[in-house]
Amino acid sequence: MRYCRENGGDREFERNKASLRYGLSVSYGDHVAHLRDVGLTPEIDDAGHFIDFDSNKNNPLQDKDHAFNSFYHNEAKKLFDL
Repeated sequence: MRYCRENGGDREFERNKASLRYGLSVSYGDHVAHLRDVGLTPEIDDAGHFIDFDSNKNNPLQDKDHAFNSFYHNEAKKLFDL
């Protein structure tokens, strides 16, 4: 995910080589403050561990009915099977 964000997936990072939204090349404190300013909470702690990770939750990519395995998969297949 980080590679994608640093290589064309985040306009802020492209312009500034830093992204408050995704916490790239900024302090964890600045990242958290930015998220709180826009009404969000961080997904990871300052050590990089997922907050509220629950290993009992289903992986959406293993759910055949999840949008990634239906709609997005089909659209990507159309694009790459041209």
